[in-house]
Amino acid sequence: MRARNLLFCLICFCVFAGGCKRIEKNSTDFSEDKNFDGIELENGLKIYHRYLTDSELEKLEVPEISFKHFEDFKHQCVIDGNLMEIPLRTDYGYKSRGMIVENDKIGRQWVHFFINSVEKYIPKDFYKAMNARSKFTPRDKTVVRGKCFEEFNFIADSTDNQKLRIGIANFGLRFPKMSVSMIDVYLEKGGIYVKFHDVAEDVLIDELTSSNAFQTEKFFLGEYVPGTEEKLRLECSDRKMTVSYGENSKSYVYSERVPEGILGYFNAGITPYNKEPVFAEMLVSDLELEFGK
Repeated sequence: MRARNLLFCLICFCVFAGGCKRIEKNSTDFSEDKNFDGIELENGLKIYHRYLTDSELEKLEVPEISFKHFEDFKHQCVIDGNLMEIPLRTDYGYKSRGMIVENDKIGRQWVHFFINSVEKYIPKDFYKAMNARSKFTPRDKTVVRGKCFEEFNFIADSTDNQKLRIGIANFGLRFPKMSVSMIDVYLEKGGIYVKFHDVAEDVLIDELTSSNAFQTEKFFLGEYVPGTEEKLRLECSDRKMTVSYGENSKSYVYSERVPEGILGYFNAGITPYNKEPVFAEMLVSDLELEFGK
Protein backbone atom coordinates (compact mmCIF):
# COMPACT_ATOMS: atom_id res chain seq x y z
CA MET A 1 0.00 0.00 0.00
CA ARG A 2 2.80 2.36 0.92
CA ALA A 3 4.60 1.62 -2.37
CA ARG A 4 1.33 2.18 -4.26
CA ASN A 5 0.81 5.58 -2.59
CA LEU A 6 4.38 6.56 -3.37
CA LEU A 7 3.91 5.61 -7.03
CA PHE A 8 0.64 7.59 -7.17
CA CYS A 9 2.34 10.70 -5.74
CA LEU A 10 5.20 10.36 -8.23
CA ILE A 11 2.77 10.16 -11.14
CA CYS A 12 0.88 13.23 -9.91
CA PHE A 13 4.11 15.19 -9.57
CA CYS A 14 5.18 14.26 -13.09
CA VAL A 15 1.83 15.35 -14.53
CA PHE A 16 2.02 18.66 -12.59
CA ALA A 17 5.61 19.29 -13.69
CA GLY A 18 4.74 18.54 -17.30
CA GLY A 19 1.80 20.92 -17.12
CA CYS A 20 3.98 23.70 -15.72
CA LYS A 21 6.47 23.15 -18.50
CA ARG A 22 3.75 23.41 -21.12
CA ILE A 23 2.41 26.60 -19.51
CA GLU A 24 5.90 28.07 -19.43
CA LYS A 25 6.42 27.18 -23.09
CA ASN A 26 3.12 28.70 -24.11
CA SER A 27 3.96 31.92 -22.29
CA THR A 28 7.16 32.46 -24.27
CA ASP A 29 6.62 30.63 -27.57
CA PHE A 30 4.61 32.97 -29.76
CA SER A 31 4.53 30.56 -32.72
CA GLU A 32 2.19 27.99 -31.14
CA ASP A 33 -0.63 28.79 -33.58
CA LYS A 34 0.69 27.23 -36.76
CA ASN A 35 -2.29 28.56 -38.74
CA PHE A 36 -1.54 32.20 -37.87
CA ASP A 37 -0.20 33.86 -41.00
CA GLY A 38 0.39 37.39 -39.73
CA ILE A 39 -1.48 40.69 -39.58
CA GLU A 40 -1.46 42.62 -42.86
CA LEU A 41 -0.48 46.29 -42.64
CA GLU A 42 -1.78 49.11 -44.82
CA ASN A 43 1.40 48.99 -46.91
CA GLY A 44 0.88 45.28 -47.71
CA LEU A 45 3.58 43.93 -45.38
CA LYS A 46 2.84 41.79 -42.33
CA ILE A 47 3.41 41.66 -38.58
CA TYR A 48 3.96 38.03 -37.55
CA HIS A 49 4.20 38.08 -33.72
CA ARG A 50 6.89 35.40 -33.97
CA TYR A 51 10.18 34.51 -35.63
CA LEU A 52 9.84 33.23 -39.16
CA THR A 53 10.67 29.54 -39.48
CA ASP A 54 13.68 28.30 -41.42
CA SER A 55 11.42 27.05 -44.20
CA GLU A 56 9.64 30.43 -44.40
CA LEU A 57 12.97 32.23 -44.59
CA GLU A 58 14.14 29.91 -47.35
CA LYS A 59 11.06 30.72 -49.43
CA LEU A 60 11.48 34.50 -49.07
CA GLU A 61 12.35 36.42 -52.21
CA VAL A 62 14.82 39.03 -51.01
CA PRO A 63 14.59 42.21 -53.10
CA GLU A 64 17.65 43.93 -54.49
CA ILE A 65 18.80 45.97 -51.52
CA SER A 66 18.47 49.70 -52.12
CA PHE A 67 18.01 50.70 -48.47
CA LYS A 68 20.03 53.90 -47.98
CA HIS A 69 22.97 53.67 -45.53
CA PHE A 70 22.52 49.87 -45.34
CA GLU A 71 26.27 49.25 -45.43
CA ASP A 72 26.93 51.89 -42.75
CA PHE A 73 25.48 49.48 -40.16
CA LYS A 74 25.84 46.06 -38.64
CA HIS A 75 22.83 44.02 -37.57
CA GLN A 76 23.07 43.25 -33.87
CA CYS A 77 20.77 40.56 -32.58
CA VAL A 78 20.46 38.15 -29.65
CA ILE A 79 19.18 34.69 -30.60
CA ASP A 80 19.24 31.67 -28.28
CA GLY A 81 21.64 33.39 -25.87
CA ASN A 82 24.13 34.41 -28.56
CA LEU A 83 24.94 38.00 -29.49
CA MET A 84 25.53 38.32 -33.23
CA GLU A 85 26.92 41.35 -35.05
CA ILE A 86 26.85 40.98 -38.82
CA PRO A 87 28.19 43.74 -41.13
CA LEU A 88 25.56 44.40 -43.79
CA ARG A 89 26.18 44.20 -47.53
CA THR A 90 23.89 45.23 -50.37
CA ASP A 91 25.14 42.41 -52.62
CA TYR A 92 24.06 39.69 -50.22
CA GLY A 93 20.58 38.13 -49.96
CA TYR A 94 20.22 38.94 -46.28
CA LYS A 95 17.51 37.18 -44.28
CA SER A 96 17.55 35.77 -40.76
CA ARG A 97 15.33 35.18 -37.76
CA GLY A 98 16.23 38.62 -36.41
CA MET A 99 15.91 40.72 -39.56
CA ILE A 100 14.63 40.60 -43.12
CA VAL A 101 14.51 43.14 -45.95
CA GLU A 102 11.27 43.53 -47.91
CA ASN A 103 9.48 45.91 -50.27
CA ASP A 104 5.93 47.10 -49.63
CA LYS A 105 3.20 47.20 -52.27
CA ILE A 106 4.39 50.51 -53.76
CA GLY A 107 8.07 49.53 -53.80
CA ARG A 108 9.35 51.27 -50.64
CA GLN A 109 12.01 49.18 -48.93
CA TRP A 110 11.79 48.28 -45.26
CA VAL A 111 14.08 46.55 -42.79
CA HIS A 112 11.95 44.34 -40.54
CA PHE A 113 13.35 43.56 -37.07
CA PHE A 114 12.10 40.67 -34.88
CA ILE A 115 12.90 39.90 -31.21
CA ASN A 116 11.52 37.91 -28.30
CA SER A 117 11.96 39.88 -25.05
CA VAL A 118 13.03 36.74 -23.16
CA GLU A 119 16.23 36.51 -25.21
CA LYS A 120 19.25 37.32 -23.02
CA TYR A 121 23.01 37.01 -23.29
CA ILE A 122 25.98 37.35 -20.92
CA PRO A 123 29.06 39.13 -22.33
CA LYS A 124 32.40 37.42 -21.68
CA ASP A 125 33.67 40.30 -19.54
CA PHE A 126 30.40 40.95 -17.73
CA TYR A 127 28.50 39.16 -14.98
CA LYS A 128 25.01 40.41 -15.73
CA ALA A 129 22.64 39.17 -18.44
CA MET A 130 22.01 41.84 -21.08
CA ASN A 131 18.72 42.72 -22.75
CA ALA A 132 17.51 41.28 -26.02
CA ARG A 133 17.90 43.44 -29.10
CA SER A 134 17.54 43.37 -32.87
CA LYS A 135 18.77 46.61 -34.37
CA PHE A 136 21.14 48.54 -36.59
CA THR A 137 24.38 49.41 -34.86
CA PRO A 138 27.10 51.43 -36.70
CA ARG A 139 30.09 49.74 -38.28
CA ASP A 140 32.23 52.69 -37.19
CA LYS A 141 31.79 55.57 -34.78
CA THR A 142 32.24 58.99 -36.42
CA VAL A 143 33.66 62.27 -35.13
CA VAL A 144 30.79 64.58 -34.23
CA ARG A 145 31.18 67.90 -36.04
CA GLY A 146 28.51 70.53 -36.59
CA LYS A 147 25.03 69.11 -37.07
CA CYS A 148 24.41 65.38 -37.21
CA PHE A 149 21.11 63.56 -37.41
CA GLU A 150 19.26 60.32 -37.98
CA GLU A 151 15.73 60.28 -39.37
CA PHE A 152 13.49 57.37 -40.35
CA ASN A 153 9.92 56.16 -40.66
CA PHE A 154 8.88 53.23 -38.50
CA ILE A 155 6.07 50.79 -37.73
CA ALA A 156 6.04 48.86 -34.44
CA ASP A 157 3.81 46.19 -32.92
CA SER A 158 3.95 43.34 -30.41
CA THR A 159 2.02 40.49 -28.85
CA ASP A 160 1.11 42.72 -25.87
CA ASN A 161 1.08 46.44 -26.60
CA GLN A 162 -0.31 47.29 -23.16
CA LYS A 163 2.88 45.99 -21.53
CA LEU A 164 5.29 46.83 -24.33
CA ARG A 165 8.35 48.95 -23.47
CA ILE A 166 11.05 48.95 -26.13
CA GLY A 167 13.92 51.22 -27.10
CA ILE A 168 13.61 52.20 -30.77
CA ALA A 169 16.52 54.63 -31.37
CA ASN A 170 19.43 56.33 -29.65
CA PHE A 171 22.38 58.65 -30.12
CA GLY A 172 25.57 57.86 -28.24
CA LEU A 173 29.08 59.19 -27.64
CA ARG A 174 32.27 57.19 -27.14
CA PHE A 175 33.82 58.25 -23.81
CA PRO A 176 37.22 56.87 -22.68
CA LYS A 177 35.75 54.11 -20.50
CA MET A 178 32.69 53.17 -22.54
CA SER A 179 30.05 54.38 -24.97
CA VAL A 180 27.19 56.26 -23.32
CA SER A 181 23.78 56.81 -24.86
CA MET A 182 23.01 60.55 -24.78
CA ILE A 183 19.52 60.21 -26.30
CA ASP A 184 17.21 57.27 -25.64
CA VAL A 185 13.89 57.10 -27.48
CA TYR A 186 11.47 54.37 -26.53
CA LEU A 187 7.91 53.20 -26.95
CA GLU A 188 5.93 52.49 -23.79
CA LYS A 189 2.25 51.59 -23.49
CA GLY A 190 1.15 53.50 -26.57
CA GLY A 191 3.40 56.55 -26.15
CA ILE A 192 6.76 57.71 -27.51
CA TYR A 193 9.16 59.03 -24.84
CA VAL A 194 12.72 60.38 -24.70
CA LYS A 195 15.39 60.59 -22.02
CA PHE A 196 18.55 62.68 -22.39
CA HIS A 197 21.84 61.89 -20.64
CA ASP A 198 24.72 64.12 -19.60
CA VAL A 199 27.95 64.21 -17.61
CA ALA A 200 27.32 64.52 -13.87
CA GLU A 201 29.37 67.29 -12.23
CA ASP A 202 31.04 64.91 -9.78
CA VAL A 203 32.07 62.32 -12.42
CA LEU A 204 35.38 62.45 -14.26
CA ILE A 205 35.11 62.18 -18.04
CA ASP A 206 37.57 59.27 -17.99
CA GLU A 207 35.31 57.41 -15.56
CA LEU A 208 31.98 58.10 -17.24
CA THR A 209 29.76 55.05 -17.80
CA SER A 210 26.08 54.52 -18.51
CA SER A 211 25.52 53.89 -14.79
CA ASN A 212 26.97 57.16 -13.45
CA ALA A 213 25.88 59.53 -16.25
CA PHE A 214 23.34 62.16 -15.31
CA GLN A 215 19.86 61.33 -16.63
CA THR A 216 17.04 63.80 -17.25
CA GLU A 217 13.39 63.15 -16.58
CA LYS A 218 11.26 61.25 -19.07
CA PHE A 219 9.63 63.49 -21.71
CA PHE A 220 6.44 62.52 -23.55
CA LEU A 221 6.59 63.11 -27.31
CA GLY A 222 3.21 61.79 -28.42
CA GLU A 223 0.90 58.82 -28.69
CA TYR A 224 1.62 55.87 -30.93
CA VAL A 225 -0.97 53.51 -32.44
CA PRO A 226 0.57 50.03 -32.96
CA GLY A 227 0.90 49.06 -36.60
CA THR A 228 0.85 52.63 -37.95
CA GLU A 229 3.65 54.49 -39.74
CA GLU A 230 5.29 57.48 -38.05
CA LYS A 231 8.48 59.54 -38.46
CA LEU A 232 11.25 60.02 -35.87
CA ARG A 233 14.27 62.34 -35.98
CA LEU A 234 17.27 62.54 -33.62
CA GLU A 235 19.58 65.52 -34.05
CA CYS A 236 22.66 66.93 -32.35
CA SER A 237 24.01 70.41 -33.20
CA ASP A 238 26.57 72.30 -31.12
CA ARG A 239 25.78 70.10 -28.07
CA LYS A 240 22.05 70.72 -28.42
CA MET A 241 20.21 67.43 -28.73
CA THR A 242 16.71 67.42 -30.20
CA VAL A 243 14.21 64.63 -30.80
CA SER A 244 11.22 65.23 -33.06
CA TYR A 245 8.18 63.00 -33.38
CA GLY A 246 5.26 64.21 -35.46
CA GLU A 247 4.63 67.85 -34.53
CA ASN A 248 6.34 67.56 -31.15
CA SER A 249 9.99 67.93 -30.18
CA LYS A 250 12.13 68.05 -27.03
CA SER A 251 15.66 69.42 -26.65
CA TYR A 252 18.52 69.36 -24.16
CA VAL A 253 22.02 70.94 -24.23
CA TYR A 254 24.69 68.67 -22.83
CA SER A 255 27.65 69.83 -20.75
CA GLU A 256 30.63 71.74 -22.12
CA ARG A 257 32.74 69.21 -20.24
CA VAL A 258 32.16 66.77 -23.09
CA PRO A 259 35.35 66.94 -25.23
CA GLU A 260 35.29 68.33 -28.77
CA GLY A 261 35.99 65.85 -31.55
CA ILE A 262 34.36 63.00 -29.63
CA LEU A 263 33.14 59.97 -31.59
CA GLY A 264 29.39 59.52 -31.97
CA TYR A 265 26.92 57.07 -33.46
CA PHE A 266 23.20 56.41 -34.06
CA ASN A 267 21.26 53.19 -33.55
CA ALA A 268 17.82 52.22 -34.83
CA GLY A 269 15.84 49.10 -34.00
CA ILE A 270 14.32 47.31 -31.01
CA THR A 271 15.64 46.69 -27.50
CA PRO A 272 12.88 45.33 -25.21
CA TYR A 273 12.79 46.28 -21.52
CA ASN A 274 9.87 44.04 -20.60
CA LYS A 275 9.85 41.73 -17.59
CA GLU A 276 6.96 39.79 -19.11
CA PRO A 277 7.45 37.78 -22.32
CA VAL A 278 6.58 39.95 -25.33
CA PHE A 279 7.42 39.39 -28.98
CA ALA A 280 8.19 42.75 -30.64
CA GLU A 281 8.62 43.79 -34.26
CA MET A 282 9.67 47.03 -35.89
CA LEU A 283 9.90 48.04 -39.54
CA VAL A 284 12.19 50.90 -40.61
CA SER A 285 12.17 52.78 -43.93
CA ASP A 286 13.46 56.02 -45.54
CA LEU A 287 16.42 56.25 -43.18
CA GLU A 288 18.58 59.37 -43.55
CA LEU A 289 21.87 59.66 -41.69
CA GLU A 290 24.39 62.50 -41.62
CA PHE A 291 27.34 63.66 -39.57
CA GLY A 292 28.51 67.26 -39.82
CA LYS A 293 31.77 67.97 -41.60
